[in-house]
Amino acid sequence: MVVKVFDAYIKGEKKATGTIDEIADYFDVSRNSISLWIKNGKDPKKAKPKYKHAILNKEKTKELTEQKKKEGRKLPASVYDYYDKGEFIMTGTAREISQFLKIGKNNVYSYIQVGKHAFYYRKTRKHAILNEAETRKRFPLLSIPQEEEIIETKEKERRKHETKEERRLRRNIRAQMAIENSRKDDSVFK
Repeated sequence: MVVKVFDAYIKGEKKATGTIDEIADYFDVSRNSISLWIKNGKDPKKAKPKYKHAILNKEKTKELTEQKKKEGRKLPASVYDYYDKGEFIMTGTAREISQFLKIGKNNVYSYIQVGKHAFYYRKTRKHAILNEAETRKRFPLLSIPQEEEIIETKEKERRKHETKEERRLRRNIRAQMAIENSRKDDSVFK
């Protein structure tokens, strides 16, 4: 996956530099808004001070790409159990499975995605499931995210795409719950 870095401008002044997600978080706007800024940055008529726009920062993008390549080489692989229509075939990394089946690694990654679905969906398809025990055995320094971390990550991802109204509603619900809990605590102490 190629990650690009952009310079964001408002009223002709550079305000931020980062990926689409980073800029969206910084300005508390959606990714779609930043995509529009990038589109404005490509149009010379709109890349003027009166429009919000973002322009690709080629140097920072190259640095980030090089950094990702280095990090990618350092990370150990995960180990998967590969199944063909419910029948166990083998255990191995994505590379080992692709070599065994004589297919591309991208195919194996698609099997891994199928493996994340419900059992009834994957039982008639080729799929691969993460084998945590074997991964820990082969790569002891790799920390596999626990279920709470996965849920927390999904919750953060969901919140990225929340509207302002949804955020406001969530805050109001939390406030109501806090008020109700404090009332319960007060009634217990009386």
